[in-house]
Parts: sequence; structure tokens; C-alpha cells
Amino acid sequence: MLQSLSVRKLMKFLPLLVIALLVLAGCGSSTQSKSGTSSSGNGMTSQQGSSDDQGSAGSLKQLATSKLLDKGKTYSYTFKDAGNYTVICSIHPDMVSHIQVKAGADSSKNTVNIQNFAFAPAKMTVAPGTTVTWTNQDTTQHTVVVQK
Repeated sequence: MLQSLSVRKLMKFLPLLVIALLVLAGCGSSTQSKSGTSSSGNGMTSQQGSSDDQGSAGSLKQLATSKLLDKGKTYSYTFKDAGNYTVICSIHPDMVSHIQVKAGADSSKNTVNIQNFAFAPAKMTVAPGTTVTWTNQDTTQHTVVVQK
């Protein structure tokens, strides 16, 4: 009787468990746009974003999304066009960074660390054509989503 009761309770929660597993499996899927690439090892690769990726005024358009980044993994994106960009982690939406791209800016500082659930630096200014590289220093997985 007790065993039968436990099975009935388990069957009630089974659909929720399946949904939770599907959601978690979706977080590990490889989502990538034409504008950026993730590293598959210690090396780094990048591609350029173009101005025809812009959304309408007042809304942010997703230009590039990294794969899930494990600790030590990198993601690079080349900012081709001037403008203001927002970078977020799709898993942890409170993680936000801002990148301004403007002609004549100093592009020598073009690396961002992901550490303690934050992008550091949180703000940066670079020249058009600069490739910015994010490195995950957390033991938790993160993503890099570039928006404009």
C-alpha cells in the first residue's frame, strides 16, 4: 500500500520533472548567430557584425549569442559599426554590460572577464573594427549576448 502511494505521488510530479529537464537541456543547446563565435578550446575566433542587423528604434536586437561558456572558455565579437551596445548573460539577466563603439576610441582594452556573476569592466569604449573577448572566470556557465 505504501509503495503504491509513493508511485502515485511520483506520477503526479513526473510531468513537471520532464518539463524541467527539457528546459535545462535547452539551456545547453548551441545557439549562434552570424555575428560571433565561441571558442572550442583555448583559442579564440571572431566574426564581424554588420549594420543591417539593427532593430527598430526603442528596442534592442540580438546580434550574437555565445554557446554556454564553461570556466576558462572565451567568446569574441567584432564591433564593426559605431553605436551603443548592450551585453547580457541570457542565463543571468541581471548581468549587464555596455559597450560604446566610436571612431578614434582607444581599443587597447578589449577584454572582459566574467567573474562573480558580473562583466568586468561593466562599461567600455572601443573603436569600430575592434574585437572584444569575454573570458568566463566563474565555475558557473554563462553566455554572452550582444544587442543593439
